[in-house]
Amino acid sequence: MSKKFLLGASALVLASCSGSDSGGGSPTGPTGGSGGGAPITAAGSGVITGFGSIIVNGTRYQLDGSTAVTVNGQTGAESDLRLGMVVRFAASGADGDFVAADIEYERNLVCPADDVDPNPSNPAVGDFTVCGQLVLIDDNTVLDDSIGDNNTDSVIDLNDLDPVNLGGANAVVEVSGYPTATGYLATRVERLDATGGATFGDPTVPGDEFEVEGFIDSVATDLTSFVVNGATFAVDGATTFEDGVTLDQSLVGAFVEVAADDGGSGGYVATAVEVIEQSDVWDETLENLTDFEIKGVLAAVDATANTISINGLTIDVTAAGEFANFVGLLVEIEGEFDAAGVLTIQNIEAERGGDVRVEDQIASINTQAGTFTTRLGVVVTPTGDSRILDQGDEEGDQFSVAEFFTALQVGDTVRARAEEDANGGRTWTRVTVLAEAEGACSFQGPLDAGTISDPSFSLAGLVIDTTGLGDGGFVNASGDETRAAFFSSVAAGDVVKATSDTDGLGCTPNGLATGVDGFVSVETDDFVVGDEVIDEITDPLVAVDTVSGVVSGVDAENNTLNINGVLVQIEGSTLITPYTISSATQGEMTVEGSVPFGELGLPFATLFQQGLFVFADVTADNIGVEVGLLP
Repeated sequence: MSKKFLLGASALVLASCSGSDSGGGSPTGPTGGSGGGAPITAAGSGVITGFGSIIVNGTRYQLDGSTAVTVNGQTGAESDLRLGMVVRFAASGADGDFVAADIEYERNLVCPADDVDPNPSNPAVGDFTVCGQLVLIDDNTVLDDSIGDNNTDSVIDLNDLDPVNLGGANAVVEVSGYPTATGYLATRVERLDATGGATFGDPTVPGDEFEVEGFIDSVATDLTSFVVNGATFAVDGATTFEDGVTLDQSLVGAFVEVAADDGGSGGYVATAVEVIEQSDVWDETLENLTDFEIKGVLAAVDATANTISINGLTIDVTAAGEFANFVGLLVEIEGEFDAAGVLTIQNIEAERGGDVRVEDQIASINTQAGTFTTRLGVVVTPTGDSRILDQGDEEGDQFSVAEFFTALQVGDTVRARAEEDANGGRTWTRVTVLAEAEGACSFQGPLDAGTISDPSFSLAGLVIDTTGLGDGGFVNASGDETRAAFFSSVAAGDVVKATSDTDGLGCTPNGLATGVDGFVSVETDDFVVGDEVIDEITDPLVAVDTVSGVVSGVDAENNTLNINGVLVQIEGSTLITPYTISSATQGEMTVEGSVPFGELGLPFATLFQQGLFVFADVTADNIGVEVGLLP
């Protein structure tokens, strides 16, 4: 087994590998590598979101001849890295201009996919289990072409992992992602048994073991087995515990890497166990480390010990209690270590999915401007931060933006997703070229105020015409399927998806027409895990306290509230989490998630009224960081 890039109480470790299960060589250590031995100034881990050279968490890291690339314990190359892989990295440079010294990819799970459960409305997302670990597939997960179009519907999704479409067999998959309380949030899934001759978990074949990383739930009192996220691994005389670790009750809660054989009847026999723990190998690096970032699901916050747990690692931080609201969310953390190895978190941001989505054929391409336009007139601008994927090209999960445009053709069907700012500007977070062209088009976005008039409405500026669409073609948030129920219940800001007629005759720059066989629905799920109430807190972070109770005083002139005798100052950046706001002058508005007060567009006295029950996170100066409005 290979050592990981580790974060510990007093150090950051980036791969000083001691080989791998498959006998590969160990990678170059962090003091070798880029820039002729230049000091390491940036390090961390995250998902590959683009190429040219490699983009991790939106930051570009150049690879040169001295960059050490390691893939599953083997010496590799840039060509072995793929979109969606979670990697560890070390680099030298400053101000976003970095050269990578080390890039390491280590898969998290290898096992047959069981209990495949696609989402009925979007089978590209859902979940399945891998050696007992629940694997969540969201709209950011890359499903590799190796999975195959096994149900011959021209789309690779979770249906293609269903044993029904595999002759009753379970596909063996490799999963890269972020550990959660029950398993993993996958960022990439590949199929490993698609080629002939591959064996996995056979006790008679060395080197083909299943692999699982996760937290130990329990250890049997007779020390004959242990449980990782509900999956039991038997231990026998041949099981190897690396680095002198012994199996006992002290391992409960430890994050481990397990290699195992198939034990029959759904059981597993551990062949090797390694505990992923802190190390002090890199004490000297922390003094030079000015850029640190890590992305993953925040598992726990210990305000007493001032630690956070993410990706199976425990990190000493300053003021850990400030981040309690982020537990369970997919977050990206940026910060800087002090000389004692304590991380000061300067920025923490939760993953967001983006409500604007389009699936349509390309009508024109402007390579010079770096844009393409669909039949609906939607202009898409992929950037280095976009997750670009071309399902029709073998190298389509390694494209830089320039390479992507070289392969792009008019008539290609693309599926793209964007985050939209308050001014209507769009940041395209994912752009996928589908393997085969689709006739129909679809568009999803927030419903524009003042445009709802049966049979039409507007989504993020695009006019939708539902003339001719029968009752069965509508679904509102309550599941009602009639035209009347849809138009009487939708409101400005609702996220709605509209699909054209099957042949795509209604896909024009003037808008989308559903025809008689299209579809319109209110979307209550953006299929991105981690898109929750908390969006972003930026440096400098300040200690917060919580006050709650009935508002007894409202000062609209000074924007203050009296909550149980505490005067709370509301600023433009104060996050407001309302449920339903209703007034005679403003009507009714429902807001999902948190919105800065300055972007709500509501008068202070309309939003805050005496008798309203609120809870508020406030600074030491009683400035509101976030205010929740309870019905």
